[in-house]
Amino acid sequence: MDAGESDRHDRVTEHPDAHGTGEQLSLAAWNHQASRRSPEREDSLVAAALLTRPEEHAGGADLEAAEGADLHLELPLAPPNPGLALASFDAAHPEFDSIRWPIVRPLVVLLLLAGLLAWPVAASAQEPPPVKAKAVVVADGAGDVLYSYNGDERRAIASITKIMTALITLARTKPDAKVTVRGPAPAVGESTFGLHEGEKLRVRDLLTAALVQSANDAAYALATYIGHGKVKRFVRLMNKRAAALGLDDTHYARPDGLDARGGYSTADDVLAIAREAMKHRVFRQIVRTKGGIVAGRRLYVWNDLLSTYPGAIGVKTGHTDRAGWSEVAAAKRDGLVLYTVLLGSPSRARRNKDLTKLLDWGFGQYGRVRLIESGRTYGTAAIPFSDERVPLLAEHAAFGEVPLGRPLVERVIAPAELDPPVAFGEAVGEVRIYDGDRIVARRALVASQAVPAPSVMKKVGWYAGEALDEAGDMLSSLSPF
Repeated sequence: MDAGESDRHDRVTEHPDAHGTGEQLSLAAWNHQASRRSPEREDSLVAAALLTRPEEHAGGADLEAAEGADLHLELPLAPPNPGLALASFDAAHPEFDSIRWPIVRPLVVLLLLAGLLAWPVAASAQEPPPVKAKAVVVADGAGDVLYSYNGDERRAIASITKIMTALITLARTKPDAKVTVRGPAPAVGESTFGLHEGEKLRVRDLLTAALVQSANDAAYALATYIGHGKVKRFVRLMNKRAAALGLDDTHYARPDGLDARGGYSTADDVLAIAREAMKHRVFRQIVRTKGGIVAGRRLYVWNDLLSTYPGAIGVKTGHTDRAGWSEVAAAKRDGLVLYTVLLGSPSRARRNKDLTKLLDWGFGQYGRVRLIESGRTYGTAAIPFSDERVPLLAEHAAFGEVPLGRPLVERVIAPAELDPPVAFGEAVGEVRIYDGDRIVARRALVASQAVPAPSVMKKVGWYAGEALDEAGDMLSSLSPF
């Protein structure tokens, strides 16, 4: 805990969460429109899966050269925007590969371009709310920045430093390991956990004291333990880890974050450190703690948002004379995680108010959309020795929180021709939805009917029919009429 964070301050009273009723839209495959979130907040902790980032260009609905007999069909989707509702058509589906589609397609493209030009200003283009701080960054769980103000400016970050203290500790010992308090820890001033020389506590308890109550003596106890009696050795580990993470604008001078020469970071780097720490289950559990008894002591909670902001899940506050009132906050709704870093606010109350406004604004840049519709035909595949085609259906629906005003891309990957026998409901392909180069949804495509292995008679009959058709074409070409 930093200077200024003490029991003299009144705690923010807890109250029940305010739940909203976010609207959910069912949309056409390429017309993925998302509604703006209700001002009321929701507290939903559904897991989100953000997968790898393939190097695929979000271009038009192209039939690409594929490995083997696979078809890769790609379709640009309308940006999620509550102010637009377009007619439903699906240019990615093979049933449109007819003589009429080349004629209709230019007209559709012109209409689409006209619609794009006529759109109202996208909701995501709204300016972020005014706040009073030295530096601000708002980003989603994948690290995509929605807003940045002085994000790369080096500043003191106070007890936010303890996130790195926790990272080093979790990398080098077990949460249940016992630590004997020794060295400078009992004598460290400002906010403390009241540690005594020779006292034994679990690593997890000391981490909780350092991260939740911002106890400086707990941070020093961990540094002494991990550094084998040398706090400076622990600080070197902190700086080595920062360098490994590519954080060129971060340098630590103390494990607790109290003002010291040579201690600084940036809002951008704080975001990266917080996201890295939140990968650890123990860290996530600790930073969302709202109180309780730890090692026989009542825990004081500095992160007021845990009690006042629905969906808040962490992560760390800080305050010193140099750093001002600062915090990196995280919240989660409908599987969407947002981070807000705010450095240098003039007061605790103003910090809390501005973080609330920034998080509300950030969630307002996303809308919940039915990305993939269950039972819908996303393509067809040929049947060997037959002129029929089998519709390929999405096995399950997919919903997701996607950015407003940013185009999505639907990509269908399926075989051009099935390889019988194929059972009814057998997975034979996949549909994916991309936000840029990141997959935000994917579902299996299944055969809508069984396709048995062709018999010898069917093969002979098919070849005979093809031969007759070819002969007829040849005779027609020789006819003078």
